[in-house]
Amino acid sequence: MPREARAGAFRALAEWRGRRWERRARGAGAGAGAGGEAEVSEVVEAGGAEAPAGGRGAARRPLRVFVFPGNPGCAAYYRDFVVGLEDRLKERLGAAGARVAAVGHLGHAEHDRWPGQGPFSMEDQIRHKVDFVRGALRKEQGPVALVGHSIGAYIALECMRRLETAGPGGEERVPVAKVVGQMPYLEFDPEASEQRWLDRATRPRFAPRLLGSAAYLFRCFPGDSLAQLLYLTQPGRAEGSYLSREAAGLTAELGRSPACLENCFHMGQTEFRALRRELDWDWMAARGKEGKLHFAFAPDDHWAPMRLHDEMKARGLTSVACLEGLSHGYPTCPRQNAEMVRFTADCLLL
Repeated sequence: MPREARAGAFRALAEWRGRRWERRARGAGAGAGAGGEAEVSEVVEAGGAEAPAGGRGAARRPLRVFVFPGNPGCAAYYRDFVVGLEDRLKERLGAAGARVAAVGHLGHAEHDRWPGQGPFSMEDQIRHKVDFVRGALRKEQGPVALVGHSIGAYIALECMRRLETAGPGGEERVPVAKVVGQMPYLEFDPEASEQRWLDRATRPRFAPRLLGSAAYLFRCFPGDSLAQLLYLTQPGRAEGSYLSREAAGLTAELGRSPACLENCFHMGQTEFRALRRELDWDWMAARGKEGKLHFAFAPDDHWAPMRLHDEMKARGLTSVACLEGLSHGYPTCPRQNAEMVRFTADCLLL
């Protein structure tokens, strides 16, 4: 591939027109004004036609699907998933049948260099997603489904719980029709060596900031050399086998942002604490019996181990599957992404 073509591939996500930025006053709800410090999050949408405002089909409200990333929580990683899922849902529901958006975590994108951008804890991220969903529904009503990948599955479940009750400012409750958890990271596993190492590395108070300073080292790589290194040294170097060229380029850009790395590690620091708590199995089992919860696991995944898969089934959650051939990092692989689109769409349409 010519150098110019490689550079274009590495910049493709940053130039993609479906990305936008949501700004709101820090600590305020989704409908707040622009005063005070701003919280900024990245949103990736399919960029298709809006639902019709009148005429045939106008009374049918589109299914609003909100996708919550893992950690790192850059929404651009989910571009192909968002487009593929919306297309598949529209095939089944009609042109106005679905609107899909990936909502990035605060401070987790390569352009997050605004003042006041973090560090944000997992609790901050959960509140942000709840506010975002409420704000989006004020603009366009419709049934709501939440899709969460990895720690995003935990956030989706917590958002479902909080949206079921009225907001602190008198906001109406928002019934959530479905939650689809993809490789759900719901419990800290002290027996997993990678989790133990990351827990120890991020435990000191200022560790996230120190680890974030590694971005200055990554800036020493000229041009697209870091992205090319990530792509060429991955396990299985064939295009699309694990890390696409676009994902490699995005990862390189994230690695050059001290604010982004600090926020990723700070969120990890706080999620390791939160995930030591016992899951509310009674609440999950009740929602599972209502047909609202669906989970997908992958083989050999310590973040979402088969032990959790088996426990879910033992506790009465019936829509739990293990997808062969998928890995925890499915969004960066076109082939795995297509399979996850199919599974998620099927769950949403049950």
